[in-house]
Amino acid sequence: MWARILMPDGGRSTFLALWPPRGLRAGLSALADRACGGRPVGPADVHLTVLYLGPLADDEQNRVVVALREVRVPAFRLSLDRLGIFRSGRVFWVGPAIAPASLVLLNALLASLDLPRRAAQAGARRPFRPHVTLVRGARQAQTGVLDPPLSWTVRDLVLAVRAPGGRGVYRRLARWRLGAGGEERASIE
Repeated sequence: MWARILMPDGGRSTFLALWPPRGLRAGLSALADRACGGRPVGPADVHLTVLYLGPLADDEQNRVVVALREVRVPAFRLSLDRLGIFRSGRVFWVGPAIAPASLVLLNALLASLDLPRRAAQAGARRPFRPHVTLVRGARQAQTGVLDPPLSWTVRDLVLAVRAPGGRGVYRRLARWRLGAGGEERASIE
């Protein structure tokens, strides 16, 4: 039986993301030292957003959970080998020089699902630029090739929300195993 998400999270920023393994998150957080100023993202919150959904109420989050039952994408290897900065938000990030085809496919599949329309449109305004945010508000940062790259085999997709009362603090609501089939692929966090 599919479990309902029983969370008082209506209206908070919601997204679908890839959460690196714990050891890799620590390594990613350590890269924040390459930026000057700003607020580093804590190791527990380091993630790669695949699709931003916007503020969703509980019933809308449940619709996302149901829609994700149909997503079929195999696990894939993701290599983060570029450091950059988005000047508009002064966001220091690490990402792939070339996004793996499975990641691009996952983003396209998620964007095409019957998700709450206002939520799907929130993430559809910008082209998909896969990255892991390391520091917000960075004044400057070391950019370019990351050698050696940091990589992992992506096996899970996570539904997460911004936790109450904190900037850059996230709560994982549900997780799906990539490449698995049926309802067993989901677990509620």
